[in-house]
Amino acid sequence: MKAEDRRDVKRHGEGTGGRWPWRHRDGALVTLPNRFRRRLTIAFVAVAGVASGVLAGSTYLVSRHYRLSTLTERAERQARVNLALTTGRDNPAELDQLFNVYRELGGVESMAIGRGGTVRSSLPSLGPEDIPANLRGDLPDIEVITADAVVRDYPYLVVAGRPRGSSVKLYFFFSRHGVLESLTTMRTGLLVGWVAIIGLAALVGRAVARTTLLPVRATAEAARNIAEGLLSTRLPPGTDDEFGALASYFNRMADELQQQIAALSEARDREKRFTAFAAHELRTPLTAMSTAASLLEEDLGELPERARRPAALLVSDVTRLRQLVLDLLELGRLDSAVDDVEFERLELGGLVAEVLNAARWEVDVGVDLASLEVVSDAWSLERILLNLVANAVRHGGRAVEVRVRPAGARAVIEVRDGGPGIPEEDILRLFDRFYTSNRATAGSGLGLAIVREHADRIGATLDVRSLEGAGTTVTLSLPLLPEETIAAPNGHGAHRRRSSAT
Repeated sequence: MKAEDRRDVKRHGEGTGGRWPWRHRDGALVTLPNRFRRRLTIAFVAVAGVASGVLAGSTYLVSRHYRLSTLTERAERQARVNLALTTGRDNPAELDQLFNVYRELGGVESMAIGRGGTVRSSLPSLGPEDIPANLRGDLPDIEVITADAVVRDYPYLVVAGRPRGSSVKLYFFFSRHGVLESLTTMRTGLLVGWVAIIGLAALVGRAVARTTLLPVRATAEAARNIAEGLLSTRLPPGTDDEFGALASYFNRMADELQQQIAALSEARDREKRFTAFAAHELRTPLTAMSTAASLLEEDLGELPERARRPAALLVSDVTRLRQLVLDLLELGRLDSAVDDVEFERLELGGLVAEVLNAARWEVDVGVDLASLEVVSDAWSLERILLNLVANAVRHGGRAVEVRVRPAGARAVIEVRDGGPGIPEEDILRLFDRFYTSNRATAGSGLGLAIVREHADRIGATLDVRSLEGAGTTVTLSLPLLPEETIAAPNGHGAHRRRSSAT
């Protein structure tokens, strides 16, 4: 990853309210999710809400039961006292006097129903119809029974009884309004408090979640930076808790990873330097050997019969060695990126036809070429096509076909052979350097590696489809009908094309 790309990633990670968007390799803006922090906050709120809700509900129910039970006990006790005071008093005037005393002392409204259904009441609005149904029958002496009633939208607790030895039925209406009103006020207060606790729990939970997950987010950002190529990224020293251990282990892992990558990079650089150096040093003696081999090939018919076979093998091996050195030199130049890429508008079908006509193949190559315009590098396309066709001719016998066709917004070059096919386990490594599949009969294993390097340089994609016994198709895909302003996939502008190394 280039340094300016890293700076772009860093820049997009700042000032975003903790959500940390960043650019992926394809340029898309990605936002890291906050779902775990949200879930942690929700869990915190749920626990606080359920706990406070259960506490508030149980408090209300216990208080309601206590207040109503206390009211009932006080009313029954007062009713028994009133019944005792009313014993033997059947005179209406005496009853009215007692009813007034009950109202003044206990705030109780009273009603008496005597023989013949005569009714005496402390309130003119109270009548027999206001007595609850379960209290209208016979009443026991001294003992009292209770029931709830609503008289003209006003709540009462009704206590009924009969004085000893009297036929008069007495009903005492104790007001429940104050108790019920206090319970309503209490319920409203508990509900408001419960909502306030939930809101406070949400704020506290969010703060706790954010603070708790800061080390996790820092670890995620550090891992992302390492994945983007910033191998020197480390976490700051933490505390002595689990997050501190996480930071320590992460830094240790990053150190080991950086060392391994540095060692692998150094080994690859040594391999590239050795390849380029060996190819360069072999080129001079190989030129002399090739010249001698050419002269020897011209005079093979004049050699003795016993010398012809070894001489032919020598000429063949020198030719293969020369091609190997040329391939190594080309890979060396591609690795060192000494050659710039020139992107220009090309007519793909004509370019393929020109390359195929200029080459000398041992077999006839079938073509099916559509006229398509692309923007790419002509030399890279030539090198890709030559290596793919040479590989197909070598392994596919006489059934080789090259096809150029459109595929949506892309142009496709297909090189198909009718050979024995490639095992599935070999396809994954087909473009590795010096790798030859089980079907290989000749070659150094560098041709397809060169194809991949050139495809990467021009931003093309490669695909291989093969069935054992049914042949192999290698597909090169590149953009079709580009935008008016063309930029190279690797960030370079248009450059001059270099000449072929071979």
